[in-house]
Amino acid sequence: MSDDLQVARRAALAGAAVGMRWFADLARLRREVKADGSVVTEADRAVEAEIRTVLSAERPDDAVLGEEGGQAGDGARRWIVDPIDGTALFVAGDDRWLVLVALESDGEIVAGVAVIPAQRRVFWAERGGGAWEAPLDALGSARRLRVGPAAAPGDEVSVSVGPADPAVPDVRLSVDRELDLAVATDDGVGSSAPDNSGESGESGESGESGESGAPGESGEAGDGGDPEGLGEPGVRLGVVPLPAVDEVSALLAAIPGRAWRLHPPLLVARGDLDVAVQSSGHVWDFAATSLIVTEAGGYYRTRDGGTRPGRGLSIFARTPDLAALAATHLAGA
Repeated sequence: MSDDLQVARRAALAGAAVGMRWFADLARLRREVKADGSVVTEADRAVEAEIRTVLSAERPDDAVLGEEGGQAGDGARRWIVDPIDGTALFVAGDDRWLVLVALESDGEIVAGVAVIPAQRRVFWAERGGGAWEAPLDALGSARRLRVGPAAAPGDEVSVSVGPADPAVPDVRLSVDRELDLAVATDDGVGSSAPDNSGESGESGESGESGESGAPGESGEAGDGGDPEGLGEPGVRLGVVPLPAVDEVSALLAAIPGRAWRLHPPLLVARGDLDVAVQSSGHVWDFAATSLIVTEAGGYYRTRDGGTRPGRGLSIFARTPDLAALAATHLAGA
């Protein structure tokens, strides 16, 4: 682990600790609505302040961009911070909120950390060093993450892209296996995705360390299994959040509802989803998770095909073909 990644992890964990203190006392948390309609709280600002304190002490010459505090400093290196990703979940007492910290150098994301404090887990990646997951109380027992297996020529599944209409043929995509049909929405109501949160045999808790073999081996994160026996053929898809339903309606029309337990892009990195779409956001929403997914062997793209995180819609997928397919469906929404 590089020094920069260690700094990113220390900063994210320090922010997570502050966030958990507020999460335990939501009754006295003051909330405001920003100009874009999103919720912001004292907790968001306190978490970001703590992360900035760590970064300024460890990397005083670097710039820092945070969702709440804007950018301070300039230069070729910039830390990108989302203090509480999923504030609406946070204020509702839902444990799926995240703390995100990433480092950008010369326009490329080179390190990223995603902490899910209330679930006691952390994900991280650095460029060229792979993506990893561990429980917060056993960081040394990290497991390497891998997306699901790549497509195999000749095998197909049919993917519906809208209401039943005989004039609109299904899109067909070559894949190597039947997959679970799943969609995740921000509120978990009428949504779906396999609950691979690891309630039994959680990734990283066995005390094993380092890389543990090819995807699909026992206990390996990213085995692409079906722990809930969903068994419905199709491409497993995650969508989060849903402030603008029209953007993703073509993807959602034929998909049944189940709840998700982890942020969908992280499920892609673990091999538990094939495609995740975030229908809106800014660079701080995507910087860390885009690197985690790509270092797990997956693919990240914006709606227009760019590979650098920015504002707007983002697609995370286990293969470029799946990402392109999702983008095609979204273009027709």
